[in-house]
Amino acid sequence: VIDSASIDMDNQKWNDHMKNQDFFDVDKHPKMTFISNKVEPMSDNTMNIHGNLTILGHSEPIILTVTHNKSGVHPFSGKYTAGFSAYTNVRRSLFGMTYGLPALGDDIEIRLEVEGQKITE
Repeated sequence: VIDSASIDMDNQKWNDHMKNQDFFDVDKHPKMTFISNKVEPMSDNTMNIHGNLTILGHSEPIILTVTHNKSGVHPFSGKYTAGFSAYTNVRRSLFGMTYGLPALGDDIEIRLEVEGQKITE
């Protein structure tokens, strides 16, 4: 789950525009979600995660290509940590985000960089 209002373009005017009805309409659609339904191993450190991405209340099937970058004890925290990178490409118009088309591109890349730490009790 991603909070739609967390968009930060490092410019208040651009932030406000991205959050309004032209793009993410954060008042009406406060969350974006991805729900996986299949994990497909591709190699020792890559996998495809199939699932549904919901933006602006509209869901589309996507495939996230994921790379396991590294796992081990983090040198600063001392905690066991795993790092992953993931990406996919989508057409924003499939989700109803049509502002500026065709002058603004329809194809967008979604890129995620994630670190997780093992919780011990």
